[in-house]
Amino acid sequence: MMRRKMLWMLMTVSIAISTASAAYAAESETGAWYGSALAQWWELDKTRDAANHIAGQISIGYRFDDELALELEGGGASFAASCGCALTLRKLSVDVLQGFLPYKALHPYIIAGIGGIEDREDALHKTNAAALEAGVGALYALGTTAHGSAPLSSAYWHLRGEIKYQHEFNDLTATKNSVGDIVYGIGVQYSF
Repeated sequence: MMRRKMLWMLMTVSIAISTASAAYAAESETGAWYGSALAQWWELDKTRDAANHIAGQISIGYRFDDELALELEGGGASFAASCGCALTLRKLSVDVLQGFLPYKALHPYIIAGIGGIEDREDALHKTNAAALEAGVGALYALGTTAHGSAPLSSAYWHLRGEIKYQHEFNDLTATKNSVGDIVYGIGVQYSF
C-alpha cells in the first residue's frame, strides 16, 4: 500500500515539476562539484523484520549545469532485528539528478540511481545485492545573487531534502526475495 502511494506521489510530482519548468527557460551555468551530507530515516520493508532507524548519507557529485548532475552516494546504518541481533545495511550508488527551476531559490529535482546494498546480520556472512532507487527532492538556497536567484553551479550552501524508494534485489539475509525501503533525508549541500 505504501509503495503504491509513493509511486503515485513520484509520478504526480514529476509531472507537476515538468510542467512548471517549461515556463522557466533560462541559460544554464557552467558545471561545478558539490558535496552533501544528509541525516536520514529508513522505513524498512516489513519482511526485513527489523526496526526503522536513523541513518546517514554522504555524496559527492558533479553538476554539468543547473539542471543535470551525477553523484556517487553512500550511506547506511545498523537496525535492531527481531532475532535480537543487528542488521547492518550499507548502500553505495551512482545517481542522476534532473533539476527544474534552476534560477529559483527552491530548486526541485528527481533522482534515479543504480548500485548495491550490503546486508549483514551479527555473526553471519555479509551479502551483497543489486539495488535501484528513485525519488524526488529539493534544494533551498541559503544565499542569493544580485538578481535574487542562487545558481547551483556557484559557491553556495543549500538545504537539501529528499524522499527515495530503494529496491534491493534478492535480499539474502532476510527474505531471499526483493525488498523495498523508503528513505527520507534532510541535510546540507555545498557547491564549489
